[in-house]
Amino acid sequence: MEGKEGHPRQLSFGGIQPDGMLLRGGENFSGYKLEDYGNWDKIPSLLLGEVVELLSEIGPWLKEPAEVRDPLNEVLSFLQERMWIESAEKRDRRKSPIVFLPGQSNFACHTAFEDLREEKRVFTPGIKRFNEDEWVVQGLRREDFDREKTGGHVYLFGSIQNSEDFTNFKQVAVRLREIGVEEITFLCPYLAWTRQDRPDPERGEPETISYVMEEIAAMVDRMVTIDAHSVETSRLACINGLPFCSFSGWKYLLEIIGIPEEEKEDFVVVGPDLGRESQSARVAQELGAEIVSLNKKRINDATTVFEFLTKEQIKALSGKRVIIFDDLIASGGTLENIWDLIGTYVESITVVASHALFIKGAVEKLSQPGFAGIAFLDTRRLLGRIPSGDKFRLLSCVPLMNRFLRADMRGGFNPWQDDYFKNTVSAV
Repeated sequence: MEGKEGHPRQLSFGGIQPDGMLLRGGENFSGYKLEDYGNWDKIPSLLLGEVVELLSEIGPWLKEPAEVRDPLNEVLSFLQERMWIESAEKRDRRKSPIVFLPGQSNFACHTAFEDLREEKRVFTPGIKRFNEDEWVVQGLRREDFDREKTGGHVYLFGSIQNSEDFTNFKQVAVRLREIGVEEITFLCPYLAWTRQDRPDPERGEPETISYVMEEIAAMVDRMVTIDAHSVETSRLACINGLPFCSFSGWKYLLEIIGIPEEEKEDFVVVGPDLGRESQSARVAQELGAEIVSLNKKRINDATTVFEFLTKEQIKALSGKRVIIFDDLIASGGTLENIWDLIGTYVESITVVASHALFIKGAVEKLSQPGFAGIAFLDTRRLLGRIPSGDKFRLLSCVPLMNRFLRADMRGGFNPWQDDYFKNTVSAV
């Protein structure tokens, strides 16, 4: 593309140049506007490559001001959708088998896959250990993955919760390539290290998710996950050429807890983090409820504080039942601090979360009467025990992942435009 003087136009978006310099009043995205993004014909493929390169050179934008961060997120979401559509059109996946990562029977044994088991399209490889520290995945044989049976494509299903899971993932992916599988779609309910999304010079810590995504992109062709913690995971997938879809679990969770229509007006949605406000806003839209966004500041790994409530926020909260959506419950510290901040004004708090760890002390923090219920998905193993009863509800993520899987198998599936998934998919 050329500028007005006939010279190549320097690519910019939201005023950002590849050298990171912020330009006031810069042209958006080589002259293209956000409203053009839904029209693929207006965005040449060559230009898309330039934009991916730009996103790589800009680097993480997590701490950029909203006027820079928000349009970059929009561009990234557009690129993800374009990459997904192009990958979806390549192959017929109706005959594809599912391979589960070893040791994740809560996924592999679910009744949602019973029809595929009857068709002998479900595989659960085992592990042979040489000693405590060394092992090999086994049970994946060439004759079971003949192209005429599979169409050359396999769904690989399992969470990466730790280094052992990551090693299992790499071994399975390598073996699938060895026996002739041409395309792998990785269905990963939980991906570890997404919170290690920036280097920490003071502690000498790397941006761990960077090399994790680079290795995943080298081994599979497409990837799906539930609530990647930040936009950085999506950016890394994009610059590594990996079609990537992260969708949230809030809609599925709300369906299960089942708020009666006549009671929805009693609720207000509280957003626990301005950085993830878009998901809370979508929850509020789904319920037809008002939203109160809190400004969270993390002092360290164990300490989070919130700014004081405004008079308007207090008025919106008074006497209401609160819904909070968060991507992860870890120590429960954030939720406890929210209760300390708003508990005087509200009737109760219900929490829905895509992932949960429940490290030591979390259950005690959330057992106080002010929390009416805590619902979360089994995307990974819990690190602590939860009490029996109705207050803590551990729900299977398989029906949600299976819904995505079956739509993808049928073909022509674009989660960014799908009636069910479109409000839960984002770059963040």
